[in-house]
Amino acid sequence: MVKINRKPKEYRGRCGNCQAPLLKGARYCDQCGTKRGNGEFKPFENTIRILYGPPIKIIQHCEACNHKWLKAGIGVKKSSYCPKCNSPSIEMLEFSRWHYGEALGHYLEDNEPLQLFTEDEVNKILSLREEYKNFQNRNEDYNAIHRFMNQNGFEEHAKELKDTILSNREAERINLSKKILMVVGNENALIADCVCPKCEGIIACQIKIDKKTKFPKANTLKDGEIYSLSEDYVNQNASKDDLMCLQCGHVFKNPKKEK
Repeated sequence: MVKINRKPKEYRGRCGNCQAPLLKGARYCDQCGTKRGNGEFKPFENTIRILYGPPIKIIQHCEACNHKWLKAGIGVKKSSYCPKCNSPSIEMLEFSRWHYGEALGHYLEDNEPLQLFTEDEVNKILSLREEYKNFQNRNEDYNAIHRFMNQNGFEEHAKELKDTILSNREAERINLSKKILMVVGNENALIADCVCPKCEGIIACQIKIDKKTKFPKANTLKDGEIYSLSEDYVNQNASKDDLMCLQCGHVFKNPKKEK
């Protein structure tokens, strides 16, 4: 345990009862249910814990007021109370572990469409694959791909480059665009006439499950395959015959293989 010095009554952005950080825009503490601004605000000793493990993303939903919220980071905990109405009647919509190289959003936007990319945007990213390989062959720095994507009209990459706060949707678009860039081959990697059961997108690709290879270089992949960059694929019990929708990232069974 590593201790840091902190003003004894420095409560900005914290609960006055349990000292937990308050979520953005929250009226109540999601850990103990205390209303923002309430509590005894007693002096407390702040500490920093050394945490191990992958980044975690949690999305929860309040059954009382229909509010949805996201918590993301290392060592985050699920909420016990709704930060909007203080109800304990909440359900888990998503719990996922991410690799360190993937972007994590920190807030949810209302009425987000299921499709992250339009068909035109997917085709635009696919057209950038060869240049992406060139970046890797030249051993460009990690941020080169963000600059490159921003120059080609994908503005959320500029926010990631500046290390500003990303919405969940912006982070999902960044992660999916990187996965699309990993698709190799031409027609054999893409599957036609196959509708995604989640978003009804019509552009999908084959995937390959590889727990050991987390960030393979594009020029090492075989035609017709895409490596999984996230353990989410494995959590969904994906197999080598499964497909990934290039418009929303959903992994689903290949209907042609099931027949």
